[in-house]
Amino acid sequence: MDVKKIISNIVDGDFKDVERLIKENPGTVNQINSHSQTFLMAACEQGSTSLIAFLIESGANMDMSDKEGLTALHYAVKSRKIDAVASLVSRGANVNKQDSWGYTPLHRAVRKNYEDVVKVLLSSKGNNILQVTQRNNDGGTPLHLASLHGHTDTAKLLLQQNGTDVRVVDKYGCTPLHLASLHGHTDTAKLLLQQNGTDVRLVDKYGRTPLHLASLYGHTDTAKLLLQQNGTDVMLVDKYGRTPLHLASLYGHTDTAKLLLQQNGTDVRVVDNDGCTPLHHASFHGHTDTAKLLLQQNGTDVRVVTKYGRTPLHLACWDGHTDTAKLLLQQNGTDVRVVTKYGRTPLHLACWDGHTDTAKLLLQQNGIDANKLDKHGDTPLHLAVQKQHYGVVSLMLAQDSVKLDIGNHNKMTPLLEAVSRTHLGIIHKFIIHGANMNAVDNDGNNCLHLSIIKKEIFHSEVEPIPILDECCKELQLDMDRRLSGIVVLSYLASQGASLYHRNDKKVTPLDCIENQHLKEKLKTFLQSLCRWCQEKKATVTLHPCQHTVICQNCCSQLAFKQCPICRQHILRKSGFVCPKSEEEATQAVAESVECPRCREKAVKTVVESIECPRCREKAAQAVAESVVYPRCREKTVKTVVESFESLNLEENRSHSTSKKVEVKQQKVETPKLEEKCLQDVAKLLGVNWQQVGRNLGIRNVDLGIIRYDYPYNTKEQSFQMLHTWYTSCDPEMRTLKTLRKALKEAECFEALQCLPSEEK
Repeated sequence: MDVKKIISNIVDGDFKDVERLIKENPGTVNQINSHSQTFLMAACEQGSTSLIAFLIESGANMDMSDKEGLTALHYAVKSRKIDAVASLVSRGANVNKQDSWGYTPLHRAVRKNYEDVVKVLLSSKGNNILQVTQRNNDGGTPLHLASLHGHTDTAKLLLQQNGTDVRVVDKYGCTPLHLASLHGHTDTAKLLLQQNGTDVRLVDKYGRTPLHLASLYGHTDTAKLLLQQNGTDVMLVDKYGRTPLHLASLYGHTDTAKLLLQQNGTDVRVVDNDGCTPLHHASFHGHTDTAKLLLQQNGTDVRVVTKYGRTPLHLACWDGHTDTAKLLLQQNGTDVRVVTKYGRTPLHLACWDGHTDTAKLLLQQNGIDANKLDKHGDTPLHLAVQKQHYGVVSLMLAQDSVKLDIGNHNKMTPLLEAVSRTHLGIIHKFIIHGANMNAVDNDGNNCLHLSIIKKEIFHSEVEPIPILDECCKELQLDMDRRLSGIVVLSYLASQGASLYHRNDKKVTPLDCIENQHLKEKLKTFLQSLCRWCQEKKATVTLHPCQHTVICQNCCSQLAFKQCPICRQHILRKSGFVCPKSEEEATQAVAESVECPRCREKAVKTVVESIECPRCREKAAQAVAESVVYPRCREKTVKTVVESFESLNLEENRSHSTSKKVEVKQQKVETPKLEEKCLQDVAKLLGVNWQQVGRNLGIRNVDLGIIRYDYPYNTKEQSFQMLHTWYTSCDPEMRTLKTLRKALKEAECFEALQCLPSEEK
């Protein structure tokens, strides 16, 4: 016999074959399918009373259960087949049989709010009396389910039965009133409150009264009803020390909070087990309207700290609720300098969780310390790097007050943290902003050690870094390895990090490279590449440090004062080659000067003429050098800019290798700046546009507006910055000279080439 087919026929309403088959095989009436369903269950689900009667008379077992514990009566109730339910009840089907979830047929009828089915079940008599207080697996009675779902009329039916108890609790300690209040079923709650024995002071396993639950979910009408009852205590605390006002504030139920604040005895100063006031909870979850309401109450204090030392402002900033933080910052007593138990300010927490807008708001406040150290020695910038929040790092680096090279307790600078976490975009940001490439950690490791030791692949190249491709090419590596540790090491070394620095174990970064062929390739590549153009061979040697890091072409165009690797002041440069004779010349540029205040002498850099030893032609080299006087510590700077090129003087002209070049003042006509010039410069600024803007005197707030108005488009950001400067500055400062100076200070040397000559 195909049980599956027969049951399918029953569900489809085809009973003829069923009756015939049962008559022919009476012993098969209780056979089951793969789900343990019987013919009777299918008949009850379909609702055919005649087939039900036939099957029962043929010996069908009414109390057999399927795999989920459902009996035929459960099927009839679930399908709301009222006649089938009545037929089974009248024939003695067990009305108290529970399924796998502990649900009796009455539980299911109440849950679905089948009031007519409930009435039939309640009519059972004799030995098969319905137990209205039977519990399901969660300890809930049918009255609990009626209250939970707000079935008021069904609840009324149950309350009319003998044995129904309004004080019975489920496994969570909830009475029916708790559940009605939890879901805001005010009418059901009102019905329950009319019953003898209902107690508004009973608490669940978490110590919460019905008022706590109504407040937790913002059911203001239900809370209002409960507050009208004798015995309701608005200041009763749960097991976590929280009042109903704490819970309303936690979830931002402003109307409910307002109702609670109108009650006598409500105190906004009460703290829970964690030391949190209602304002702490509202702030942490960004409920600005609720926080505003609480701040209007007498006794609210924005300076109260939790047991971890956090103010409401700390919590608002930690979760990035900028509007709430702004509200708190407007209050008397709010202090951005307060630190937590771990020494962290609100700015630390905003940076830790990557909330750029919140961090920006905090940085605008008086008294903010962007370099504050926590108990681990970490600044806000450290935390942003550790959590790899690129946006926050970019924001912090745009601040003039932020120091790049602070080491924490492990002597890790933010750059070292970025390398340790292999975030290439953040590393690139630090290099652009001039971070110290040779800082070392507690073990003496510099950034090159950290880049190669872990043997990890770097990630998040936010903006293209062309030199990575060049490194791959020179090291003869496949392009799929452009983000490998060895390539990033090459990049870092090309920016000034020392390959020969020994850590505490006397190991250099080169020692960490196992492949000898690759090691030699790396040394050759780094020794020969110009640090600025990354294209030509470095030929000019700086003295006294003797670093060869720049090509002749770049050196002739740039005016820099210190060696980019070791930061020593440059006294002379060698390695210039005459374009005509290809002979090498050396420049000596030091002489003594006298301090105007203390009359002591110091060394000053001047411009010397350079004469080719073969063709006797002269060239000139720009050098800028600061002078510090040993007694009064006054500093002066002398900068002279010349291009290094063959002067192509006539052969019969006499020269002297020791004669100084005199810079004569003469009236020149400065070309007018045009929009096309600004556009050409903008194309080449890249990520340096903000530094150029600051050099031009543009406020950080205006740079921030440009950054957010034109996101991810450095070309447009650059042009808007230049346009802002051009249209807003003093006309006397709107000159090529001003722009040229700003570009030089930001080391945007490629952009400098776009500017027309200062003389016509």
